[in-house]
Amino acid sequence: MRTTLGFFASFEKAQMPFARLHTSHMKKDAATVLAENLDRLMNSRPPRPSQKAVAQKAGIDQKTVSRILSKSVSTSISAVEALARIWELEPWQMLFPDLDPKAPPVVPRTTAERRLYAQVRDAALEFAAEPPADYHDR
Repeated sequence: MRTTLGFFASFEKAQMPFARLHTSHMKKDAATVLAENLDRLMNSRPPRPSQKAVAQKAGIDQKTVSRILSKSVSTSISAVEALARIWELEPWQMLFPDLDPKAPPVVPRTTAERRLYAQVRDAALEFAAEPPADYHDR
């Protein structure tokens, strides 16, 4: 005999797999997310670097890298910052669930930033199309 809850749970799994993808990270704590993302980042560039190599590049102890990967203890913000710098990320990106190393999350730009970037782009395109007459003489 199936309960109502059991029916909806099985219905969700069968009919709406996207719902599981969207909410899968909700059960993970920050230590788990960090460990998974660090592992993902280490695997993103073959050959996979050793924990010691990652620690040396980040300027932290190898035991810290090991503890992060094993989720055995919480870590410091400075360790997260140091690890993020290796992959040219911001620390908050290290804590973003299911980080894709090839397409890390970005913060949406403000309207003023979008306008400024558009002006810079337009100026660069205009310059590329018609550089000043004396440009090559400089």
